[in-house]
Amino acid sequence: MAKKNKKNYRKLKNSVTFNKKKLKNAILSALYEEQGKVVNYKQISSWLGVKDSEGRHLINVVLEELKDDEYLEQISRGRYRLKAKTGTICGVVELQRQGFAYINSDEVDRPVLVSAHNLNNAMDGDKVRVHLYARRKKHDLEGEVTEIV
Repeated sequence: MAKKNKKNYRKLKNSVTFNKKKLKNAILSALYEEQGKVVNYKQISSWLGVKDSEGRHLINVVLEELKDDEYLEQISRGRYRLKAKTGTICGVVELQRQGFAYINSDEVDRPVLVSAHNLNNAMDGDKVRVHLYARRKKHDLEGEVTEIV
């Protein structure tokens, strides 16, 4: 009886091939869609359709490069998250009855929440400069009044 040739089914499946530049862009766009979510290389390879071990290894290499370029932060071994951007904006204070305030600005799409102890004596209607904190998952933008303009 003749021995059957076993075909490697992994080679027969359609695997997506990437170069480093395309892979960086694909990873960043996938992480922008899942902003704030902590992911590992297996989840990213699943999203991108990479099934072979060489592709997964390349994803690991690219993740380390993105971490070194400060696009990603490493939460724990092998787990990454897109770095939150912080900065400053200018806007108008809308004081609330409870003591906190919202800062309305054209620079961001939603009002920025400022707690009562971070208002620094700003009053309703004042134009202020606000330092934004890193955004937490499922929360509004938060900040602190740095100066009254």
